[in-house]
Amino acid sequence: MYNMLVVDDERFAVQGISRAIDWRDLPIGCIHEAYGLKDAAAIAAEHKLHLLIVDIEMPGTSGFEVMDKIKESHPDIETIFLTAHADFSYAQRAIQMGSYDYILKPFDHDQLKAVVRDAIGKIGEDEEQHLFLQQYQQYLGLWEKQRPVLVERFWQDLLQGRTIPTDGYLAYAAELYGLPIQADDRVVPVLISLESWNQKLTAREEAILEFALGNIASETFGGVYPGEIVKVPGGQMAILRPDGSEAYDEARIADTCGKLIAACQQYLHCTLTCYVGKPVNVGSVSEAYGRLQEMERYNIHEVNRVMFLDKEEPRHSGAASFKWPDIRVLLDMNKHEEAVRKTYQAFEEMERESAGTEALEAFYVHIVGLVFQMLHERNLSVHDVFESRELMDGPAVTASIPRMKSWTRQTLEKLASALSASGGSHSAIVERVCQYIKANLASEIGRDDLAAVVHLNPAYLSRLFKKVKGVSMSDYMLAEKMDRAKTLLTTTNLKVTTIAEQVGCSHYTYFSKLFRKAVGVTPQEYRKSYQSV
Repeated sequence: MYNMLVVDDERFAVQGISRAIDWRDLPIGCIHEAYGLKDAAAIAAEHKLHLLIVDIEMPGTSGFEVMDKIKESHPDIETIFLTAHADFSYAQRAIQMGSYDYILKPFDHDQLKAVVRDAIGKIGEDEEQHLFLQQYQQYLGLWEKQRPVLVERFWQDLLQGRTIPTDGYLAYAAELYGLPIQADDRVVPVLISLESWNQKLTAREEAILEFALGNIASETFGGVYPGEIVKVPGGQMAILRPDGSEAYDEARIADTCGKLIAACQQYLHCTLTCYVGKPVNVGSVSEAYGRLQEMERYNIHEVNRVMFLDKEEPRHSGAASFKWPDIRVLLDMNKHEEAVRKTYQAFEEMERESAGTEALEAFYVHIVGLVFQMLHERNLSVHDVFESRELMDGPAVTASIPRMKSWTRQTLEKLASALSASGGSHSAIVERVCQYIKANLASEIGRDDLAAVVHLNPAYLSRLFKKVKGVSMSDYMLAEKMDRAKTLLTTTNLKVTTIAEQVGCSHYTYFSKLFRKAVGVTPQEYRKSYQSV
């Protein structure tokens, strides 16, 4: 609904508009009356106004002054001027001030009502447009916040061949994301391979430092060429765009990559290798990325270096002739530090012999197989000891010797810890489970919960428990619950329902049934028999 203000110095003129005309078929909520500038200003200060009908000629003021005053607080108000004089200057000024219409007196009611109807229609359209612009600005803000993510995804899709880089698609993406690229633009791809961290980090810390690496790379390369820094598996990808006035300069890029490597060593405590490709068209960047990945794959020795495509000799051999030490016996004897030392000696020998990436891949498969075999023999679940990505991320692990070293130590430490826990005294393990059951009788404990306490496979723990105790874990737990219930029935005045809750039975009927089956009488009968003694 819309509010209207009628202003005239003559009371009958105002009331003739506000009261004599039937406005009920128009969406007008309230009609305010004023008899001069002061009255109009007071009403405008207290009420929301949408439409102003005002006489131009009034003693001591004018309709133009009223309009100016009202617009101070209601800039979007629509104004209809009334006048008894067909003065061209009036009409001209009304137009200049942006009024909706200009009506000569006398006028009939239908004429004014039609103009008001049209004005209200315009007000509604303006409000819809204003709402649309507000929503547009809101979504535009959200879009701008997401644009960096979308731009990075565009480059990731392009690099990994998930999109077909036609000229039309690249032109569309450039316009959509505001990218200064064309299909025939030349770019220089640089793969920034993160080899290893020089200190032990949590997954969260790694994610934070990888983000920092991207920022450092942006700042470092930004002073050389414009471009993008895109996150890729195992590192970052710099896509540099030399402009038309600057030629591709290998020495300049090598120097910049060297500064990046030094900065990351100093501030992030990590080792990097930069693989630099030849300038290619934007549409060919996926192929260039693939060649840099292949170059990275076969370089397992060189770190903290800048390597240019087609200038390095790849190493593809070395798996067949290289022999890895057998560490199974050391792990069986719980000497995992000695096992790690043996593998580290093998890595040093591997570097001396310039063995290739296939040697690392062979050792990786050997270690994963050893983990599965030894855990299976102890009836332990691999998934209870390792996260899936820890054993299934072969390409990242075997990318370099430093990565392989770090992964080997962490893997053998976890394996040794699990083997040590499972290899303790069977009686001690079962006793630990019993103590946990007694301490948590009020809770609903499952087989998986108990297995997690002692880090064993649930099925294996069940067999071990029955072997030591002669009863199943569930029967043992039930017996302990009933013993606790009998003690509480005979030594306290607690309600039976309360006792049921304290032994993990939320339903009284179920507790009573279990108690009678185990003891032979109901809880009430059992309590009564002790009270009568």
